[in-house]
Formats: sequence, C-alpha cells, structure tokens
Amino acid sequence: MREIAHIRATMLGWFALQQTGMKEPRMVSLAGRSGRLWTLVAYLILHRDRGIPAQELIDLLWPDGSGSNPASTLQNNASRARNAMATLGFSDTKGMIRYENGLYRWVPGTDTWLDVDVFEDLARRALETPDPEELRTLGREAADLYQGDFLPDAADELWCTDLHAYYRSLFVRLFRRLVQELMRTQEYAEAAALCAQAVHLDPLSEEFNLLLMQNLTRSHQAQQALDHYEALQKLYQESYGLTPSPELEAARLTASQELYGGGMGPAALETFLLAGDGESRALACDNGTFREIVLLYLRSMRRDPDLKAQLLMLCLEGWEAQPEKNAVYMQQMKLILQGCLRSGDPFTQIGAGQYWVLLPGAGSETHSAIAQRLQQAMHQRFAQSSAVFQTRAIDLRGMVHLAEPKD
Repeated sequence: MREIAHIRATMLGWFALQQTGMKEPRMVSLAGRSGRLWTLVAYLILHRDRGIPAQELIDLLWPDGSGSNPASTLQNNASRARNAMATLGFSDTKGMIRYENGLYRWVPGTDTWLDVDVFEDLARRALETPDPEELRTLGREAADLYQGDFLPDAADELWCTDLHAYYRSLFVRLFRRLVQELMRTQEYAEAAALCAQAVHLDPLSEEFNLLLMQNLTRSHQAQQALDHYEALQKLYQESYGLTPSPELEAARLTASQELYGGGMGPAALETFLLAGDGESRALACDNGTFREIVLLYLRSMRRDPDLKAQLLMLCLEGWEAQPEKNAVYMQQMKLILQGCLRSGDPFTQIGAGQYWVLLPGAGSETHSAIAQRLQQAMHQRFAQSSAVFQTRAIDLRGMVHLAEPKD
C-alpha cells in the first residue's frame, strides 16, 4: 500500500491542514454548512491513536438523533469529508478515513503532526523542569505554538468544552511561570510581549493586564503602559460598568512616575496634557474637590453678577431597599454623566444614592432639558436597567453669600 503524504494539523486558534508539497495550509471552519464534515475530520485526527466506534461518532455529530439509519448517514458523511479534502487539493483522500471492523480510523500508519500534542508536551516539560534555561527554551517553543484557544469554532460543543478549558489552563500556567522567570532575569521586554499575547486571548484578564503594565514600565515603555491602562479602563466600563482594580491603578501610578517623575519640559508637558483616548468627559470628583470647585465658582459669581449656574441633584429611588442593585445603578449613571455632560463639568457621588452636578452657565430654563437628556441616555444605554432617578435643581445665585469673606 502506497504511504500517504505527511499531514500537519493545527487546532490552536483555528483548524488547518497541510499535506507534504502544499505551500500553504488549508484553513477550514467547524461551523456552517460543512461544519459536521470537518468536525468528523478533527475528531478523528485528535483520536488518531485508536479506532473510534461508529456509535461514538454518531453521538458526536448528531446528539439529537440522526434519523432511521444513523450508520448509513455516518458513512455518507465520511465519504463527503474525503471529497471535501480532495477539493482542497489533498491527495489519496480515500485512504485518509478508514472504516474497518466497525471502527473509523484516521490514516492508519501515517505520521500526522498535531500542534496541541506538541504544545502539551513542551508545556508540561517546561513546567516540570527545575532548570531555568530549559524552562525558557521549552516555554518559548510552546508559546509560539499557542496562536489561540483550542478549536474556537467549536468551543461551545460538548465534546470540545473540556479540551478548550484544559489547553487554556495549561497555557495560563505556562505563561505565568515563563513571565515570572523572565522578570527574574530582567528580560522585561520579552515578558511584556508574552503578556500582550495572553491579553490578546483574554482582554479582561486582570493578572496578565497587570503584568503587561509592570513589564512595559520596567522595559522603559511607560507611555505604552499608560496607553494600555486607558484602553483597559474603557473596556472595563463598557463590559461591566466597573473601574480597574487598585492593583491596576497602582501600576498606572508607577508608570506615570516613571514617565514624569523626573520633571518634564514643554514637549513632555504637551504629551501629558493630551494623554488619554481623545474623548471628552465630565469630571468625576471626590466630595472635597467638588465642594472647592463649587465655592470657587460662587466666588466668581460674586465678582460677576451676570454669571449663572445650576446645581443638579440626581437621587436614586429605593436605594435603601436594594443595596446590592444600588451600586450597579449608580455606576450606570456615572457612565451616563461622563458621556452626556460637557467636558470638564464636575460631579460627585453623595452617599449611596445621590449625584450632584455643577452646571456652569446653565439657567433654570436649561437644567430640565439636561436632566431629561440624562434620563433618556440612561434608558437607551441600559435598556434592562430598572433604575429611576429623581432630579432637582438649585440655582447657585441664591447661594452666593456662601462665598463672602469670613470675618
């Protein structure tokens, strides 16, 4: 029997097959109209060390039933899978999927290289070795192979779920150990590159986002660390309505100190003032800062009677009865305030259920329109939210006396 050419298969990041003589691998999807055919091929390759009973494949491909003659249906799909491979340019496809004695096999006696097998072997050896140099060598090889999670097209399929979680867990353990070793030897730039690879696969991973910022800062890339924090902050707000953790905030402060700690000239000052994502946002203040801003504006109004301003109060209804939901609703309104108010308009949270907003230049005729705009934005962005905010406005012209000098 003529030997079938060597097959190279990848399942990390995508499913692709390449036969000896092919210049490029053939990428295929386990979803869509031909998904069942390629699922059959992938499963046979993954378990190529054994013959697979027909019933096991029937249960895999048709978990809800395959009709009155499942064995015949399976044979038909195996034939279609061979034809699909032939269409992509593979040779000897009739011998690639064999059926003998009730068992289906993938290319018996033929060498097939599979990335997940090689990755698992390298990762385990790297994690088990006490030799730092061997850890770096094996770990780097394994890292190069992990181009994405296991068969992402089939991640939600029952047969694939455990394998998806297993290889992701092995990847996390390997990268954590390898990054720690690179940091020990002060190879911060390479450690940052590995962290970036991990963050690309899991953008919300706090562990690797933190390590990425730390290694960028230590490799004299503090500006990139700050840029990453800005993007991460936006992602956290959009995904969960949350702000980065204190650890990530500390990493941001460290990067800022590294970048600006020695002082700055005019060019650096311009970069500092323009840093951010370019979006205009209202200014979220603590209570003390907000009070000082209001008093400063009152003093300006005392000097110039033509100035006007409103203090808008937003009070969350029922916050005492549902403290768990209260924090979520308040975070939602914070995002609305930051996006809908003018750039630089200050606001602060008072207690567990109120926001106070300073509206410079606003008169009694405009505060109601602003309040209505905030409520509409809240319902549009958070359509499922049941939060209700009552609004009240105070004309600051009636409080100018608070800015009078004290005896």
